[in-house]
Amino acid sequence: MTAEVLKSMEPQAAAVQERIRRIVEAVPGHEGMKTILRSVAENPGKMIRSRLMLLAAGEHGEAYRDELTATAAALEMIHSASLILDDMIDDSPLRRGMPTVQMQYGKPIALCSGDYLLTTAFRSLTDSGFTASAAELMDAVQAACDGEMIQHENRRNVRVSEQAYWDAVRGKTAYAFLTACRMACRITGRPAAEKQALEEYGLTVGMMFQLRDDLLDWTEEEKAAIFNEYASKEGNVVVGTVSRKNGDNYNVNLGR
Repeated sequence: MTAEVLKSMEPQAAAVQERIRRIVEAVPGHEGMKTILRSVAENPGKMIRSRLMLLAAGEHGEAYRDELTATAAALEMIHSASLILDDMIDDSPLRRGMPTVQMQYGKPIALCSGDYLLTTAFRSLTDSGFTASAAELMDAVQAACDGEMIQHENRRNVRVSEQAYWDAVRGKTAYAFLTACRMACRITGRPAAEKQALEEYGLTVGMMFQLRDDLLDWTEEEKAAIFNEYASKEGNVVVGTVSRKNGDNYNVNLGR
């Protein structure tokens, strides 16, 4: 997805963000919880996963706009919930240039707000009758947990294999991109061949997205400083693959 394509989708992205805002405002829970959820909703990031989903829907999407928007909103809310919980694991002070929930309110409140946002996302789908999307997003959450477990198992493992790295990336990041395309194809009734191609595309984009993010841990000065402190404690390792001229590959341990 180029910057031009992302920019062309601003109206659809704005509709998704407005949907999230309405869902958060309708939450019947503790007012303090709503305050936290509002702050998360008002700082959505690039919304790449939902934009990918709407892009995969293509010209067929207009007839299914309500379900697509509702599903994209839930996808973004689940992603935001995962970031809240991920920041707890990483003990991150900043997210998108702002203090993280765990930094502002402490880990117990961050845990509650992440869980609350997660359940709110699923309830928004089931209350709207979009249960198939809820089921597919449950699969994505489970895949993310599996990926985190693989990463956790390889802490301080300087000989972690390339396959283990990609298995972790596929679960914790790339499967959500695949799911975004899968849901768009199901909702709009795309043919099986198109569905398979778009799922493969989503998976590949997700893998490269996480690889780039891991590499930026080493190249962005401010991020590298935070990452190096975390890596020294947690010992997660990034595995890079370098291709030799003769076609052989070997692993280079980059960190994380």
